[in-house]
Amino acid sequence: MRFSDPKELNFELLQLPIHFMPNPNDAPEWLKEAHDKIRSADAFLIASAEYNSVLPAALTNMLDHFPPASFRNRPVGTVSYSVGKNLNSFENRGSGFTVMK
Repeated sequence: MRFSDPKELNFELLQLPIHFMPNPNDAPEWLKEAHDKIRSADAFLIASAEYNSVLPAALTNMLDHFPPASFRNRPVGTVSYSVGKNLNSFENRGSGFTVMK
């Protein structure tokens, strides 16, 4: 089990996702290592607060560095919490995650 905290990993503000780079081998080493960890994962559990029905910008920025195919065909669990009554940030994400209620 690995934990990835956007605050600790300190992802740069997204300029060019790894899958849009002309040569992904030229990506920074930290980005290639993070991508390898994602591709080697058996499953994902994403826990996050939400504010006004959206995910925190740091989490969105982190996820946007990688192609959707990096997350496909593996289980994804999401845990979202809010002081409000509408918990739908993952539905609004448009990330390709399937949301079950």
